[in-house]
Amino acid sequence: MDAEKVISELQSLTRDLYYISESEALWQVIDLGKRRNEETIEELLEEKTGLEKSSLERADIDSFFKTLILNYDPSDEIMEQMARQYQCLLDYLIEHFCKLYLFRSGETQTDIFLIAETNKRQVIALQTSAVET
Repeated sequence: MDAEKVISELQSLTRDLYYISESEALWQVIDLGKRRNEETIEELLEEKTGLEKSSLERADIDSFFKTLILNYDPSDEIMEQMARQYQCLLDYLIEHFCKLYLFRSGETQTDIFLIAETNKRQVIALQTSAVET
């Protein structure tokens, strides 16, 4: 599958999908290009975003999605809909990518990067932000 099609499908899957913390932020889809043979994901993220790789903290992707998909108030229709959207996003990522990573950068204002890599080393980032005090 070509990068443009994947980006378009990810944009569709994340349209109107918020990450809720002490603030609400939409997801952005970023094409990080192909990862060179010796290059780490952290180095690629630093090169493409300008964040220092020393500021990147790897996080557990399973816990991240589990919280988004399972921890919602069933009486809140909007949150239930977002949980379904997150499940669709996760299913798509698992089906189309061979490696998934989650990074956080920052303490109070936190950038969150969900990184997906194909078996051909094409790397796509989904980026959002959170406010955590």
